Amino acid sequence: MLVLFSQPFSRHFHAPLCSTATFILTIYHVLWIIVPYIIAYSTRSFWLKENTYRVQPQVSFKHELILLVEGIIEGTSPIETFSYVYGTYPGYNNFYKSNVRVPLIKTSEIDINRDSLNDYMRFEISMPVFKNESVYRTRVAFVYDYQIPDFPLIMESLGILDLSTPIPGSQVSVDGELLFIQNELLQMGTIRNKYNVACLNFTNPWDYNMYNWSWETLIENYMERNEKTELKVNYPIWKTEGSAEDFKITGKIRYNKQLIHYRPSLLEVLKNAWIQYLAFYILLGILLKPFKAFIFENQVIRTRMTVDRVPGESSHKLHQF
Repeated sequence: MLVLFSQPFSRHFHAPLCSTATFILTIYHVLWIIVPYIIAYSTRSFWLKENTYRVQPQVSFKHELILLVEGIIEGTSPIETFSYVYGTYPGYNNFYKSNVRVPLIKTSEIDINRDSLNDYMRFEISMPVFKNESVYRTRVAFVYDYQIPDFPLIMESLGILDLSTPIPGSQVSVDGELLFIQNELLQMGTIRNKYNVACLNFTNPWDYNMYNWSWETLIENYMERNEKTELKVNYPIWKTEGSAEDFKITGKIRYNKQLIHYRPSLLEVLKNAWIQYLAFYILLGILLKPFKAFIFENQVIRTRMTVDRVPGESSHKLHQF
């Protein structure tokens, strides 16, 4: 014969409201509710205060920069040094006009996967130098529009190159990455545009003094920002051969995905806490269920037991087909 349908019969345990059994069962349920919270809270990640998000920023070079090339003039006694500068800002060039040399600058930004986000920038800077001028140091500050749309964060930032060599070079090649640096947590859904202002401001005529426009002041002011970018270059490659008529700076700057630290919203905090609490709640319920069954089935605490009646014993007529 096939078993086509089965139905269990339950046993019910009864006790007065003011009884030992009711008290113990109340303690049982209170512990079942409180203990999972205590366990989840003790993991120190119950209330989520900080979270991370990996995203590729929207970066574009503004075709603005300042450049410094330093070295020595060979064949002079005592040894003379030179320091040539250039900027895409007329005020900057006017201020340093006796030291300005105009380089040839080529840049291009590439979107490899066609997702409307630039993946890297290639650049080539050729600074004219004389045959007896040997370059030992160069410094470049690129200006970028930097955005993280999901938060959103909008700012103007810098990518600063600072390269030097113990022997004179005619060319230096770099392969770097533009990193996002933050000192404070971002807030999801809150517009962050505090630093959407010019990083290099050479337009104020009252600011025409050597200290305010020096590299030291520029870097000091930039490093005080809570959000900024840093150009990381691990292996600059210097070359000594090449044309003596110019000094070249070439390379690639990558705009890779960045790890963003942010303050989660209330719903995200509650969701994370609920998942942790529920996991321990279910686990504890599974572990406590045999204990509950034992004390009632073995009458460890006094209760009155009733059993569901068999359908055939009810007042309704039993039909058989």
